[in-house]
Amino acid sequence: MRRAFLFVALAATAASASVPFHEWKDTSFRASIDEAAKAKQPVVLIVTQPDWCPPCIKIDKRWLKNPADTELRDIVKAAMVLEVRGYEEAGAKLLKKEGVAFQGTPTTFVYAPPAPKTTLGQAKLLGSIIGAPDDYPAQLRSILASEGDALAPLRAAVEQAGDNVARANALIELATAAMGRGESAGADSALLRVGDLKGNPQNALELAAFKRKAAWLRASVVTLRVRKDYKKALEQIDAYAAASPIIDGEREGFGYSRAWALLHLGQRDAAIAELDMSLPKTVDGTDSFLYFCFRSDDPALWTLGAERAKTALAADPEAGVLWQGLGRIQRRLGQLEDAERSLVRAVALTEEGDDRLSYEGQLETVRAEMAAAAPRKAAR
Repeated sequence: MRRAFLFVALAATAASASVPFHEWKDTSFRASIDEAAKAKQPVVLIVTQPDWCPPCIKIDKRWLKNPADTELRDIVKAAMVLEVRGYEEAGAKLLKKEGVAFQGTPTTFVYAPPAPKTTLGQAKLLGSIIGAPDDYPAQLRSILASEGDALAPLRAAVEQAGDNVARANALIELATAAMGRGESAGADSALLRVGDLKGNPQNALELAAFKRKAAWLRASVVTLRVRKDYKKALEQIDAYAAASPIIDGEREGFGYSRAWALLHLGQRDAAIAELDMSLPKTVDGTDSFLYFCFRSDDPALWTLGAERAKTALAADPEAGVLWQGLGRIQRRLGQLEDAERSLVRAVALTEEGDDRLSYEGQLETVRAEMAAAAPRKAAR
């Protein structure tokens, strides 16, 4: 379902926003980067999806668009701050054109002043922040104050490791940082190095655990999430399972990742079967299933998710997280009034904290869409 006005919103600057976002359109993003180059401004690029992504809503409400917060505004006052919705068609296409890859939302990229007439992805990347950590302002301040390569200390730690177990750990830390920056080649290289390390009888089991973790990160993050090579990801996921049995603690993540690859390879029924086999029969398991359905672009899965949510809520009507899951799927289905009621219920059942903040943000989005739709209804 297309919502044309959402792309307009990604360039808009709220009058009360704490952080002064640079206004742009899909046709003027390139001019904005050239403007930063001319002014020798660093660029803070926030890849977000604040209409449904919980940490995106947190980062907006606590800092980026909180008029009561001035700390972040002061931190970025010398930078050009741009915001792109990374999972929507227009924003995703723009990021690809600019050579910017990302692991998930929100990701905050900090680039040194770009060179004129170059893509943003060609600018020097000073650092990145994944998610909305509680020390987000401090991290952003530190990155903006830096001049060197943020990965240099991690590379040095690899070379300075005293043994191969320590080296494996350092390589995984390096790969994790590279994945967060969308640098799939660097992450892949580091993880492959883990697989090549040799152990001894004293550390063989510990090293084997690091190798298994590296193999999983290659499959589930580098290939599946960053590169979005679903065929290769499925091959790597299945090779991971073939190497040794999936243990209980891995089952949910394994099944979810495998189902996501299957779905994008056109195997919807197999994806559903994988989820049904892998997810626990609990509220959390149902929440994961609903999230999977919501994230898909398949209306049949949205309908299935809504049915599953209603069945689960009949058994546990006080589960706020399930009301939230139902509400955002109803929004996907265009059932805005139903979505509003579900999200109101989710907010009422949830204590103060990040979850409730997220539900409130989603409720605000639904109400904004209802207000935008009202004049069109009246005109009919």
